Amino acid sequence: MSNRNDERVLNAILNPNTPFEDSEPKSTTESKYEANSAIDEAKSLEIEGVKAAQAGDLKKSIETFGKAIEIAPHWASSYNNRAQALRLSGDTDRNSETLESLTNRHRKEKKELQTKLQSLKKSVTKGDKKKKKEIDAEIEKLEREFEERCTLEIKNINQSTKQCDEKFNEQKLSGSTDIKAEKISKSQKRREKKEKSEHEREKAISLQEIENQKGPAAIELKKIKEKLLKKNLKVKEVISDGNCMYYAISDQIKTQLSVNKTFQELRDLTCDYMLQNTDDFQPYLTNDDGDFLGIEEYREYCHNIRNTPVWGGQLELKALSDVLKVSIEVVQGEGSNIVIGEDQKNRLVIAYHRHMLGSGEHYNSTEPKIFSLFTIEAWKDLEKAINLSKEFNDQKVLALALTQKGTILRLKGRDDEAIDCFKVASSCGNSFAKQQVVSMNPYAALCNQMLSDVFEKIKKGESY
Repeated sequence: MSNRNDERVLNAILNPNTPFEDSEPKSTTESKYEANSAIDEAKSLEIEGVKAAQAGDLKKSIETFGKAIEIAPHWASSYNNRAQALRLSGDTDRNSETLESLTNRHRKEKKELQTKLQSLKKSVTKGDKKKKKEIDAEIEKLEREFEERCTLEIKNINQSTKQCDEKFNEQKLSGSTDIKAEKISKSQKRREKKEKSEHEREKAISLQEIENQKGPAAIELKKIKEKLLKKNLKVKEVISDGNCMYYAISDQIKTQLSVNKTFQELRDLTCDYMLQNTDDFQPYLTNDDGDFLGIEEYREYCHNIRNTPVWGGQLELKALSDVLKVSIEVVQGEGSNIVIGEDQKNRLVIAYHRHMLGSGEHYNSTEPKIFSLFTIEAWKDLEKAINLSKEFNDQKVLALALTQKGTILRLKGRDDEAIDCFKVASSCGNSFAKQQVVSMNPYAALCNQMLSDVFEKIKKGESY
């Protein structure tokens, strides 16, 4: 027997032009926005912004929507429109990248990489062979990954250009003299030789990648990525010089809480807190012989946290959780995630790798994966549009903003969150959102298949 929700879904399938939540009356409360000159001017600017976007001038469109927001910062519609323009701008910039701009970007990224590598080299204490070996492995990895990425990006952008060049050369050869044909032939040989060399290089890289994927580091990283994907997060790499855990926490509090603290400041806070709360930490620490640390050994342990690049672990994370008043979730490949300070309101998420480096252990930060498609600025604008439209009961903008958010979430595989957005947008009368709710409902999919079978039989004159 079908329930009330099933009946609404079936009604939406058979009558797609009716609101999905027709059986539940929509709110008749009018918008709380009061007409004034600021909103009128913002509306006019929005029209200009939309026209600019339609003409392909997304930069002008974003600037125009920005002016509208400055004039009427409480007007939700402008935020929603700018969010969409920012997202479109991000996609367009990437798609329209030329070989020249790509080369410039690679040159800039190479300089940044060299700075990072120099910092890694300087972090090695003279005479520390083990640390030097670890850093050398990390440098080799970073250089290899950078070279592989650049090669792939250049290959992709050259593919269409290469096809055009080959076609042009073929046409030129067919209409040229014997002497010209000989010149083109030599040029072609040089090109083929270069392509063969490049092909062999790419093949070697591919074989190495396949080999790397079989190792414990790659297997572990894959598991961590799968766990983070469920949270719509991805790994954000930090430098490996003994301070990686503090770098990861520093990055998290900066992006999540807008708090700026260097790794050294975090080391100082950790050391001071552990010295002030000896009873909470000393009982869990042992020396190389397996004996519990004495008070002097414990103090030396704390001072090493402040003065040396000694690695951090769960006890140091516990200290930072208490000092910063945050919850810290450690995502790892094997076993369950570790959550420290569960009662805290704000949560940081970092990744723990046992096999990433030559010596094994390493911490990384994390960042939202959705921002690869939807810029940070756009996402903030979208959230602002949703909050303001709720505050001022602007049902139309709320529906548009939630539909846009639901679409992005669905593209990222977060269907549960997406359908929640679509349901609210549907209740506000958005037909696209209603269609998404129907298409994402398993019962609706079954009904669609049944109806399709019935209509197919009718066409063929068969009984049903």
